[in-house]
Formats: sequence, structure tokens, C-alpha cells
Amino acid sequence: MGSCNSSRCLEACVDVGVDEVPVCAKWCPCCSSEFVSSAGSDEPVEAIEKMFPKMEQPLDPDSLRTGDIFLCHLVHKFGVAIQALDSTPWDHIAVVVRQRGERPSDLKPRPTQDVNPDFYNSVVWEPMRDGQLQLFETNGTGTWTYPLEQFVRVNSKKCPYIALRRMRWKDDAFRDAALEKIEEFVREVWGRGYETNYLDLESAILGRKPDPHTLVDKSHEHLSSIFCSELIAEAYQRAGLLPEDTLNSDQCMPSSFSTRRGVIDRFLADASIGGGVMASLEDEVLIKWPGQSLDDIFRHGPEQQS
Repeated sequence: MGSCNSSRCLEACVDVGVDEVPVCAKWCPCCSSEFVSSAGSDEPVEAIEKMFPKMEQPLDPDSLRTGDIFLCHLVHKFGVAIQALDSTPWDHIAVVVRQRGERPSDLKPRPTQDVNPDFYNSVVWEPMRDGQLQLFETNGTGTWTYPLEQFVRVNSKKCPYIALRRMRWKDDAFRDAALEKIEEFVREVWGRGYETNYLDLESAILGRKPDPHTLVDKSHEHLSSIFCSELIAEAYQRAGLLPEDTLNSDQCMPSSFSTRRGVIDRFLADASIGGGVMASLEDEVLIKWPGQSLDDIFRHGPEQQS
């Protein structure tokens, strides 16, 4: 197929340093009949709602566990560019964590305002505490965890759709060790800057797709700056869920974690990694944010610590 000629996609991609959308794919997020991006519109896009099953009942936040992921559909230009370049509805990803223990008091404070003040109007984040349900992500301000319900309030304007994929652990002892390693990783990369080299992002989109049985060159992999899906892939590697020798974390895009691409699913299902198949991700369930109160999105049960 030839390149995409949509003005919306082209303008978004030029803004992030790419002169054209390389492929006009089946899922072009501006002109496909199967998927239409919601950029520039205050109204939800019905097409994305036809692709994935919706959660029938409000989400119980206490049912979430460390390792569950949120695939996000953002409406700003950078999000549209990723959707167009990667031919996917998903341009961002975050992972659920439950804080384990008290974190050091000298950790760098989270910024109170995002690079786009229209979305984060001087937010003062709730204090961290042991057992708190959080989302771990990297964005334009750096790499942080945020209280999940407060994060939903703040981000509902720029993220009208998310898809939840729950992690299903196969072994309790492995899970407990993995959760400790993820908590250690959170503290290690806390405040680390977002990836500003768009060539690295373009390479992740257009480069060789990860293969569980092909060794990779680790010499250029680094975590001095991080993009969102690189962070989640690295967290899974630290937890022992993904291999190091056949996967560079910077090869992964948010779409790599989707069932339609199946990249991360293939690695998780490969019994040759570590001690065998230790976990899997459930299929996506769509959560629609706009027009919903927090009571519509969440319901509360007894708090669980895991």
C-alpha cells in the first residue's frame, strides 16, 4: 500500500518530525472505515467501541493487580501520530502496581503540572502509601506512579478510551518474587526522563518485530530515557516474564501488548523462557471514560494487598 494522504495524520506526524505516514494501512486512524481517530473531537468515536468488548459492570479497582495493563487511546497530536504510524488505536500504555512497602522519603517529587496545562491544572497528587493502587507510566514529565482513581479524574479529558488486560499468574511463589522486582524497578527509574529521540520511536515502529527465538543486539539498549511501552516491557523483563536475550525493551510499542499484534503474548506463552509459562494476559476489555462519573467507572470492595 502507498503512504497515507490524510491531512490529519500528516499534520500530526510532521509535528513529531516524520514527513509522511509510511503506509496507508487497513487501520489508518483517520480514514479507515474500521477505525477513526477521535483527535480533534469532543465526541467518542463509535468505531473503536465495535472492535473490543466493553466491561459490562463498573470496574472494581480492588480487583486490579500488579502487572495488569491499560492500553490507552489519546487525542493529542502525538497520540494521533503514533496511531497513524503504527496503524493501531493504541498509542500509550501504563501498568498497574500496588505499592509494596514505604518508598524512600527522598524520592524526587512528582511534578504538579503536566507539559500541557490544559490537561493537568496544577494537580497535587495524593501521597504514596503502602498498598496504594497506582498506575506506573512514563510521560512528558518523566517516569512516575500515580494514584489510580486520581489519575482517571485527571486524564479522562485526553484519554477517552482504555482497554484493560489483566495479568493471570500461574505460580504464587513466582508472582510474589515478581511483584517485589517490579517495585524495585519503580524505585530505580523514578523520575527518569521521557524518550525525546523520535528516531528511537520510529525504529520501534518500523524496525524488525521481536521474535522469541531470535537473539538481539543488546549494545544499543539503554534506559537513560524511556518511552511508555519500553518501560512496561522492561518492567516485565525485570519480573522474569520476558526474556533479555531475544527482546530489547525499546523494540516494543503499545500495540505490541495488544492481542491483535500478539507480540508480548507470544513471548509470555513461550515455555522456553525462564521456568516455563508463568503468566498470561487476558483479552482486552474496553473501558469508556467520557460522560462517566467515578462511581460509573469504579466500584469499591474490601481492599486487597497484592
